[in-house]
Amino acid sequence: MRKNNCYMIFCRSSHEKNLMKSKSKDYQRNDRKLIEVEILYRKIITDMKKIQKILISKDGPYLVSGNIPLSKEIAIIGKSGEPEKRKKGQKYTQRESYALCRCGKSQNKPFCDGSHIKNNFNGTETAKRKKYKEQADLLSGPELDLTDAQDLCSGARFCHAAGGIWNNVENSDDPTSKKIAIQTACNCPSGRLVVWDKTT
Repeated sequence: MRKNNCYMIFCRSSHEKNLMKSKSKDYQRNDRKLIEVEILYRKIITDMKKIQKILISKDGPYLVSGNIPLSKEIAIIGKSGEPEKRKKGQKYTQRESYALCRCGKSQNKPFCDGSHIKNNFNGTETAKRKKYKEQADLLSGPELDLTDAQDLCSGARFCHAAGGIWNNVENSDDPTSKKIAIQTACNCPSGRLVVWDKTT
């Protein structure tokens, strides 16, 4: 019942163009380092060939290979003032490989531009290693159960639509509430919320 969506960001090497604009020695050293790092990234991606893979580089972007399609999805705000559904957004040119911004500082979003180097991005993994069910709380309703791993929340707020997924699970013997609860869980982008149908 869940749908996970990836928002992918890739590098257009704008930092190489900016090398000519850098006047101070500090910026020139930074830009030389950017080019060296990008050469390394390109070598890694070349080695990955056509295997569909996402490699997390140390303190740098996600390196993606395998001709994976990229597109945006946009949250639609409902009458309650909360996101209720998604619509298809921009489709990006499909490539064999690209780099996805991980530091959030790119000036060429959604693509990586090497800003992680200048900003000394620390990409140390902080996520828990527990399995999903080990960190999730259980809410049991008449026809649905809800598992809720709060630490995974991304703040997208789909769960608050139509009275909230928790209320709808508790009233899941009502067909409308059950349908809303299932759709709300499917819209959760982080994987925090999962509904389980007791009849299947």
